[in-house]
Amino acid sequence: AVVSTQSTGVPNVDNTCTEFLVDTIAKQSKGVLLIGESGTAKTVIIKAYCGKYDPEDHLYKSLNFSSATTPGLFQAAIESYVDKRMGSTYGPPAGKKMTVFVDDIK
Repeated sequence: AVVSTQSTGVPNVDNTCTEFLVDTIAKQSKGVLLIGESGTAKTVIIKAYCGKYDPEDHLYKSLNFSSATTPGLFQAAIESYVDKRMGSTYGPPAGKKMTVFVDDIK
């Protein structure tokens, strides 16, 4: 069997503390912002956390920013994931929650 290198993480004190903080903050329905040097497992931690969501109840979308990302492209991507409700109100499909992970904001 082939094992992905991204799925094999060696827990260390920093990653374990970060996972705990992400879990604690996210359970309060608050936004989470991770900052740090390259290679500190920020993306791996968030993707692993969001991978635990039940897709029947909680949608998870991931967007990567780059130098080519414009506000219009970002808005179009977000709008493609949500339903239009009344007026200018948008949200995930009825009865579901949604998390959007934006990677590499620079």
